[in-house]
Amino acid sequence: MKKMIFSVLLLLPICIYYVLSSPKPNNANPQIASVLNEQEVHQISLGLANIFWKQLAQYSPFYDFEEVLENLKDLESGKKKPFPKKESQEQMLSLIDKISTYQNRLNLKASEDYLEKVAKQGNIVEVIPHKLYYELLSKGQPLLSDSNHFQIHLIESKLCDGEEVIMQNTRLSNSPITLDLSDTILGFAKAASGMATGERRKIYIHPELSYGKHGRHGFQQLIICDVERL
Repeated sequence: MKKMIFSVLLLLPICIYYVLSSPKPNNANPQIASVLNEQEVHQISLGLANIFWKQLAQYSPFYDFEEVLENLKDLESGKKKPFPKKESQEQMLSLIDKISTYQNRLNLKASEDYLEKVAKQGNIVEVIPHKLYYELLSKGQPLLSDSNHFQIHLIESKLCDGEEVIMQNTRLSNSPITLDLSDTILGFAKAASGMATGERRKIYIHPELSYGKHGRHGFQQLIICDVERL
């Protein structure tokens, strides 16, 4: 969520700042204003509405639509002056940080509740209490090598609103991944260690263990990996 919001944040203030700080149609040179015909003005207006709406939708339900429209009218009429870009970004960042912090707390609680249910299943192997578990989906052949460098098929999901949402599925695309466990997130490396060729496990990873060489993902979401060693 935070990554998505921050990517939106990079575009929204820039779009609004440049559009609102540009010369207004009613103040523009008539010769320039007449370059577009009525239909083309309609197209530009519709395009801008779609751009703004797509950005606004990312912030739902954290804004008042009527207030947004009122502020746009005040900016267009000159009743209000647009904030400097830096000030807009700083203001938005502080609010988004508050939203993200709260969302992360909800995600963490959902992750821990889900893991608690998983731990009670009879076919679950506990790797780290309350943090890391896996379910053996199918056995493989005796391991000929203890190498941590191998190919896998992976269905990676994240817990969103209590449901498993698939983020990646190499089975569907028939594109196995070659990996080294030392390059994977800590929870995956521990739970996938010692897998035999052909073995398949479903791994449940607490957010505290979902980090590696590139740092934490920061969203406090449970990661679920259906992995088969090839």
